[in-house]
Amino acid sequence: MDLVSSVAFSHDGLWLVSGSGDGTVRIWDAETGVVQRTLEGHLDSVSSVAFSRDGRRLASCSYDSTVVTISFYHYNYPLMTA
Repeated sequence: MDLVSSVAFSHDGLWLVSGSGDGTVRIWDAETGVVQRTLEGHLDSVSSVAFSRDGRRLASCSYDSTVVTISFYHYNYPLMTA
C-alpha cells in the first residue's frame, strides 16, 4: 500500500473509498476499517475518487490522464463490474 491521495465516503456512510499513489483504489468497510476490494488499472497515482450522486457509480482519476468508472452496488459488500 502506498500514500493515500484521496478518500470519499459513500452517501449511506457504509463504505470508504481511497485512491493511492500505487495506482490502486481500495474499498473499505467504514465501520470495521477492513479493506473489502482492491481495484487496479491506473498506471500512475490516483489523484481523486468520488461517488455519483445516487451512489451507484464510483469514479477515479489518475496522473496517467485516465478516468475509470465502475458500477458500485452493495448487497452486504460492494460488487463491481467494469
